Amino acid sequence: MSAEPTPPAREIPRNPLIQTALIRGLSKLVFALTGWKAVGGPPAGVPKYVMICAPHTSYWDGFWMLGCASLLGLDLRFLGKHQMFKFPLGWLMRGLGAVPVYRSERRNVVQQAAEWFRSADAFLLGVAPEGTRKLTEGWKSGFYWIAMEAKVPIVCAFIDYGTRTGGILPGVIHPSGDMERDFPLFVQAYANITPKYPALMSPIRPLPAAASTPSEG
Repeated sequence: MSAEPTPPAREIPRNPLIQTALIRGLSKLVFALTGWKAVGGPPAGVPKYVMICAPHTSYWDGFWMLGCASLLGLDLRFLGKHQMFKFPLGWLMRGLGAVPVYRSERRNVVQQAAEWFRSADAFLLGVAPEGTRKLTEGWKSGFYWIAMEAKVPIVCAFIDYGTRTGGILPGVIHPSGDMERDFPLFVQAYANITPKYPALMSPIRPLPAAASTPSEG
């Protein structure tokens, strides 16, 4: 089977939908009415990083995370299959911050994500390491290898239903290439976070490589 054509390098569009005045205003209103708060912020002096979003046990997680991203001024991006950028969904995908990845024999998802980092002066890629709302045996490690390939740190974002807060936890994690050494840092970061459905929170440990391709939209 022939490889899919590689698109030419292009500038990452700025100002996605979540950063418009309308969405920011709606986010402020919804958070005020529900008692939720967006806390934390992007790490100072770190223009490029992978942001993992966990735990992920409910559809609501994405809703609250997008609201937090809007209120915190995050230029959040995520991966999406290139077929989803065609009419009529293309404008919405780009507006929400999606960047296309192409299934090809020449480049895998990790390499393509790293290329987006290299093509920009500032880039924030959000990844849900659990990859699903269902209980699994662990986390997909694609986010970790994207950070390694792109030579960028990892930041931990969260949605805490116990405190009705969401945002970014302090500090950054610089992957060493040794997951056995680094994954306890993620365990520590999320130790006090309460998911919507605790029984569906997957253990924070890497899945086997075959199951660890990062999720796309």
